[in-house]
Amino acid sequence: MKVLALDPGTVHNAWSVVEESEGRLFVVEHGSLSASRRGRQEVVGAVEALVIQAVERHGPDLLLVELPKGRKPSVPREVWRELQGIAHSLASRLSSTLPVCTAFASTPRGFHDPFQPPGWRQRLTGLNRPSDLDVRRSLEGLGLGPLPRNSHELDAVGLGVAYFHFPELFQWVEEPSSRDPGPRWDALTEELRRLWAA
Repeated sequence: MKVLALDPGTVHNAWSVVEESEGRLFVVEHGSLSASRRGRQEVVGAVEALVIQAVERHGPDLLLVELPKGRKPSVPREVWRELQGIAHSLASRLSSTLPVCTAFASTPRGFHDPFQPPGWRQRLTGLNRPSDLDVRRSLEGLGLGPLPRNSHELDAVGLGVAYFHFPELFQWVEEPSSRDPGPRWDALTEELRRLWAA
């Protein structure tokens, strides 16, 4: 089985292809797309094109998308909302291309909340607040071959590996409905935007 893992961002977007063969995991390919801060649609379009190319090259069985959870104090609220929008847009739009699962990297309370499972980074490292170095150390012990130096690409590799070890952390994304919700949905969306801005 082959998975294409995507770690979306407002500036840095990383991806990896992880394959399981005969009980072993291999990193087939990884890469990243960095761009100056653009609008959501431009970022989603660029990443969508990148994913389609990776699908054509590798034929993965599943797409994994990391969702943001818990805003860091150093990240402005508007950037945080944009990141959430990018991740959810990608998961929704690409679900018509191949099956999509999503997972959180970390959850605010991690192992201390019985109602919300920890994120994939927390399960992979066994730590409540794992750093990039903790993720690297956990992956190095698995014999995956050379790992990327870029922390975003490393997260994409970790996301792919976590799926094979902890599939219960991932949620399936339903294929978008072919029904057009029409102007009623647009009016509701506009009303919600107005309320959130207030």
